[in-house]
This record gives sequence, C-alpha cells and structure tokens, in this order.
Amino acid sequence: MRLYYGCRAGTETPAERKTFQIWSRTSFAQRAAVVRKAAALMEERKEELARINTLETGKLMSASLWEVGVCEDMLNYYEDHAAEFLKPVYVDNPIKTMGDAVGIYQPLGIIYMIEPWNVPFFHMKKVWDVFKA
Repeated sequence: MRLYYGCRAGTETPAERKTFQIWSRTSFAQRAAVVRKAAALMEERKEELARINTLETGKLMSASLWEVGVCEDMLNYYEDHAAEFLKPVYVDNPIKTMGDAVGIYQPLGIIYMIEPWNVPFFHMKKVWDVFKA
C-alpha cells in the first residue's frame, strides 16, 4: 500500500513488499535500537554530514551542523518515547450499551515521502512515521 498522493496503491516492488513484511513484524524495541544506532551514527559523522549538506544546499556550515544536531536529538527523542506514544489508547464510551473503544497502532504499508531539497536532514522528524508504519 502506498501512502502518498498521485500514485496507485498496491504497486510496490517485491523488495519493498519484503522489507515491509519484515519491518511490520519488528517490535518497537527493535525499531528503537535501529533509531538509536542512526542517532549514534549521526553524532559520529556529524562533520561529514554537515559538509555534504552545505555542499548540496549552499547553507553555512554552522547551519548544517545545527540541522544534523537537531536530527540526532529528534531520533533520540522518538527512540526514548516510542513505546509510550504507540501504546494502545483506551476510550471509555459514555454510552455504556455501545461498549468501549481501543485505538491501536498497526503497520499500514510503505511510506513514500517527497521532501524539499533544502532541508534534507531536518526531515528526519518523519522518523515518527517509520515507527508507526
């Protein structure tokens, strides 16, 4: 299933389908470990990533370093809070004859994002969609 406008659902490639099947069975703890590793790699390669960002976008190095740092912070934040954010939500229905409700997060499908070129790292905030997908 594709989650973007202008394209048909069900047109994913076999590799995308296989990756989704694996990722959708991955626990939040395992996903958090992947995100934690990504944050660690960003910290480890901060200068290199900022230099690439500066060359590609024309930003000052200081702005690129800031952007990489913000992305690292976002990754760590979501890694720390994912289980809390994605736990089931129970809703008491005031009309007792209708029963209560529970909201749960289940894998939806493949997420495609088309992002502006000028803030490539800052769009890591979309990692939240990756946790939920």
